[in-house]
Amino acid sequence: SAYCVESRSCTRCRYVIRSESCEGCNHCFGCVGLRRKDFHILNEPVDPRIYFDRVRTLARILGVSLPGLPR
Repeated sequence: SAYCVESRSCTRCRYVIRSESCEGCNHCFGCVGLRRKDFHILNEPVDPRIYFDRVRTLARILGVSLPGLPR
């Protein structure tokens, strides 16, 4: 896994934030137990065009530092 923030037991994931037990996922926030999913928030699919805005807002509210998040 790479570029994961505050996540546990995630394998082969990228850009996963505050998630747990995910496998092969990319761009997921607050997810648990997902397999091979992209662009999810709280285990619900989110349009990639709005994903980053929502994640920025959630990270600010929760006090999570996300260096390098696209603007």
